[in-house]
Amino acid sequence: METVISAISPENILKVWNKIEPLLKKDIDKDSTITVKEIFEQIYIYRTSLLWMVWEKDNIDNIVMLLITSLLEIKQSGEPVLNMYCFGGTTKDSWFDNSYKFIEQYSIDNKCNKIRVIDGKNGWEYDDALMDYTITRIPLEVLDIVLEDAIRLLKPSVDLSEARYSMESVLESVYNEKYLLWFIFSDNRNKPIGAMVTTIEQYPLRKMVVGLYIAGDDIEGWHEKMLETLEKHMWENDCRGIELVGRYGWKRFLKKHGWKAPFIVCEKIFDDKKEARHVA
Repeated sequence: METVISAISPENILKVWNKIEPLLKKDIDKDSTITVKEIFEQIYIYRTSLLWMVWEKDNIDNIVMLLITSLLEIKQSGEPVLNMYCFGGTTKDSWFDNSYKFIEQYSIDNKCNKIRVIDGKNGWEYDDALMDYTITRIPLEVLDIVLEDAIRLLKPSVDLSEARYSMESVLESVYNEKYLLWFIFSDNRNKPIGAMVTTIEQYPLRKMVVGLYIAGDDIEGWHEKMLETLEKHMWENDCRGIELVGRYGWKRFLKKHGWKAPFIVCEKIFDDKKEARHVA
């Protein structure tokens, strides 16, 4: 089948939405990590992603694939990546060779040198050969040397803890070996692109590895290696599970890896003692 591919500008999204929405919904209803509403917001409202349509030549009603691309800025490595989600349509054999060259040129035009298929069909969901990652536990004896990188990567995550922790308190726990610090490296680069802080929690009936802070660039690229590392760490320490403390987005992100969110944490923060006494 001869196909045609074209990027759909945000101004034209509404004109084709009735055609593409059923295809998106069909795939997403099966098992996806993104919703139709989120896609619409990304390609039309916020314009952080770009929609591509692939259809049979001379028959625009026969849409064989939808692609959603987004540019991911890797600040630490200096290597932007083009992420690509694929929805609907048929197998890649009917369109891939003809269409991919346009995606590749778009990637080059935007100074990307890597393309990552985040979600696809029929066994080509992710090609980890595009980028290699290494996750390393940072020994206490070199912590002073890497301290600047640790603060740079972790501070945005620590700042979201609603004043429970400060960067200083987290580092103090690392120095006291209550917490462990890990770095994520991309390819053969010496500068880390991500970091995580873990601890082990001994509950009355179970011992768990806890991911307290996970931050950095290109988490979508290295999260699978992260999960493998956490699982290995779990077995090495005779634990029977892993739990992660984070924002709501992690629930959707980890669902496809068999994770569940069995409960939520509810809170109310009082600004001062007077307010607390008034409520009491």
